[in-house]
Amino acid sequence: MRKDSVSTAAKGSRSLSRRHFLGQGGGVAATLAVGALAAPDAASAESLGGNDIRVAAPPGPNSPRLMQAFNLRVREATEDLLAGAAPNFGNGDDALYPDMGGTFTKGLPHDSFGRVDLNAYRAF
Repeated sequence: MRKDSVSTAAKGSRSLSRRHFLGQGGGVAATLAVGALAAPDAASAESLGGNDIRVAAPPGPNSPRLMQAFNLRVREATEDLLAGAAPNFGNGDDALYPDMGGTFTKGLPHDSFGRVDLNAYRAF
């Protein structure tokens, strides 16, 4: 028997099994999906860190481990949000290099020597 015919036969038997499985379990899967959408989520009732932000987990697998990981990510993201943006400090390059040679200027117009157009830099 050739290798091609073996792999084709294996693929055919797998697809028949898959079709049979889906044919038998399709109604059960639909019932479970509707039940999962109608059931209240554990994450939607949980309050995060004492503030009023509540996030419902998306529909899908809801094992305790996955829900714990989801809640941890939401809690950490909430803390990051409440911390605010970090302040930006200049490093002094604008004063140190009057031709802006130490500054990232890709995308701005430059002269024939590769120096940035200072009017374009200031407008940016």
